[in-house]
Amino acid sequence: MLQGRHRVLLTMATGTGKTIVAFQICWKLWNSRWNRTGVLRHVVFSAPLRTRRERAQEVRRAQKGFFERYSEPARQVLNDILDKYIEYGTAEFKIPGIFNVPPVSERGTVLEIAAMFNGAENLRGAVNGMQTLLYAP
Repeated sequence: MLQGRHRVLLTMATGTGKTIVAFQICWKLWNSRWNRTGVLRHVVFSAPLRTRRERAQEVRRAQKGFFERYSEPARQVLNDILDKYIEYGTAEFKIPGIFNVPPVSERGTVLEIAAMFNGAENLRGAVNGMQTLLYAP
């Protein structure tokens, strides 16, 4: 923009905060002298914006195979984490913190929950895998 160009292409990996960065850029431009020239007219995303609820519903609907590889108690834990994600966002994927808040904490201790996934590494893999699915294009 400093060189007189009127377009910016923001390219970042999935789930790394493109929307937040784009908002910050727009906010700074809006509150600066650059907006006087009409530069800030359009912000276009190449994919539709989806709410956390829509993302979670899509994962539950389209990724049944992901959930089916786990036992019923493990699926309940994953669904609890998805419900917390809908309400509070990606902060709910922080391990081990997520296991200390209801309803996940009501499913057992961290060791008991890890046992539902046949070990801590499988538990971490399940949580990370679910987060990846939430932000897949």
